[in-house]
Amino acid sequence: MPRQLLLMLAITVSLCAGTDPAEPSEDSITLCGVVLHIGAERDVVMHPLASACDLKPADSEGKSWKLYEKGNHSVEIGSVMFFSGKVGLVTKAWATDGDEMDLADALYFASRGFVIEGRHASCSIGADQFDEPGISARRVTITCGRKDIVLVAGRAKGLHARVDVSENLR
Repeated sequence: MPRQLLLMLAITVSLCAGTDPAEPSEDSITLCGVVLHIGAERDVVMHPLASACDLKPADSEGKSWKLYEKGNHSVEIGSVMFFSGKVGLVTKAWATDGDEMDLADALYFASRGFVIEGRHASCSIGADQFDEPGISARRVTITCGRKDIVLVAGRAKGLHARVDVSENLR
């Protein structure tokens, strides 16, 4: 597995820390037209997701799934992770490796969604970095309740830089 992929996985897993899928949430993220809530049963969400988009397992145990536009695996829509058979993390990919305007638009629309949901009054902002020989990443996280907007910029030696904007429900 390339180090860049390991880095992005480590950043995603760190977002899961402290979440308890046993605590259902009214918050939601819609992927492929399917409204997903924390704590929803795996068996209840997988069939509608499989009907609406293409799914690829992100691990060998079927706990993590990548979602792609139906018939187009070059367009990643997001991912779903299950803990104890329940939705524990939902990630909506707003932008990946786009030009500057695509990334700015992604950040704007993700933030605008938080404002429309009334989340903007009680948010926190964090910034951290990860550096190791041959690989580095910077992350900005805007957290509003159980939802985050995350901007990650990373670079691994010998690979092109990667920038992602995503919205997470945890």
